[in-house]
Amino acid sequence: MSAKVGVNDPCPCGSGEKYKRCCRSRRHLFSSLGKLLANDQLPVRYEISGSGLEPESMIASSAYISRDGIEEVIFEDDITLSTNDVRSHGESGSFSSASLSIDVKTKKAVINTVGNASVRNKNAYQKIQFAGGKKNLKALSSTGWFASVKLKYQRNAEHDYVDVYFGISGREEKVTNDGQKDRPHISFYPDGNGKFIRLSGYKCILKGELTYDTSTSAILPVKLKIEIEDSTEDLILIFQHAQSDGLILAGISFEKKNA
Repeated sequence: MSAKVGVNDPCPCGSGEKYKRCCRSRRHLFSSLGKLLANDQLPVRYEISGSGLEPESMIASSAYISRDGIEEVIFEDDITLSTNDVRSHGESGSFSSASLSIDVKTKKAVINTVGNASVRNKNAYQKIQFAGGKKNLKALSSTGWFASVKLKYQRNAEHDYVDVYFGISGREEKVTNDGQKDRPHISFYPDGNGKFIRLSGYKCILKGELTYDTSTSAILPVKLKIEIEDSTEDLILIFQHAQSDGLILAGISFEKKNA
């Protein structure tokens, strides 16, 4: 009969670590994973990330599980998760990532994007409008930051997209050689497909929280956050969804970081 190993004893594997910090914790991990697998509680997850100059992508096409010998479809689609190069005014190389996580019991799916990552499928772009029929939305923070959001039309793709301008009230704006104000802004379509534009020294990261409807294959934005490096606040965009009206940008606001 083997002697029982105490939690503070040297691990029998010979690593030199205490048992509680080595194989004991691994046993707990594998035990927990085993219970999750047995109860169909492990999510289906796809993720891609990168910080290189070349875009990379992966396709999530389907997921199945077997319950009592019967195969059940979690989802079937062609969802492309991509990282993208970020370049503006000579700057390049920024971290981006995209993930899709699906609860196999509820089939509830969540998508998260960081930077210029995108998540796309074959669905057509949805119509976008602002709450109350407004043409643009504005926000002003207590610390002097402002933001203005407008809808613009991309002719070659034949769909609207969101254009967000932001800055600090009273700060002198740079002007380009052709006389245009060189304002910081991010342009994106809110289902996760984004074009990141960094101007005038305002470094920022775009983060998206989206849902994915496994029954209709709809990718729907919930919350988009612009983390501005020079600010103590983040710019938040909140979306709602109406089946007949498509995507609705319900509001924008500044929130303290990590609020």
